[in-house]
Amino acid sequence: MNNNISECFNNWIKECKGLHVDVLMDTIRDMIMEKIAIRQVIAQRLEGPILPSVINELKMKSRNLKYTIKGSGGLKAEVSGLTKDNYPWRHAVDLEVKTCSCGQWQISGKPCTHAICLIGSLRQLKLEDYVHDYYSLERFKATYQFVVNPMVDKSQWPVVDPGFEMLPPKLSLEKGCCCAIFSAKDVSAVLYCCPETAMYCYAEIRL
Repeated sequence: MNNNISECFNNWIKECKGLHVDVLMDTIRDMIMEKIAIRQVIAQRLEGPILPSVINELKMKSRNLKYTIKGSGGLKAEVSGLTKDNYPWRHAVDLEVKTCSCGQWQISGKPCTHAICLIGSLRQLKLEDYVHDYYSLERFKATYQFVVNPMVDKSQWPVVDPGFEMLPPKLSLEKGCCCAIFSAKDVSAVLYCCPETAMYCYAEIRL
């Protein structure tokens, strides 16, 4: 398990995180709207059953593969070779069920180098037939088929009365916190520091 999606999204909006909530949400909406529109234009230009970027990636991996193939009948074979330290290795590839003993094919949905080598040795086979449907152009188009409707600017938004006044939470001094008082003319500021993190928790302005 990983959180790559959330990390990518956070990195995508990192320049907007300091905005007010309403402006932040409107900015994210605008970014998503533009992203979907761009992907729709790209999808219209693409051809083939599988995304070209995926096919190009697999073709790059197929270069200079110094593997030995021993067929075992049908679309099954043993693919072997040597590591950089000249240690022998061997994997079992089954093109019928789209598996390899290395496990990479089953996890990514894209043929590993062992499967790519076997597929390339059989001229009647096409590499794109062994890529998971997840990478198909059809799935790509389906992902970005939706439209985010355009909106007017904030000055034209309807004013809504929620029926209550939303106030910021009351802050209380944590046990063990220390404070520092700074004064300038008729204004003083009290900074409260957390003993665990050695960082200021919050500031209180006194007139």
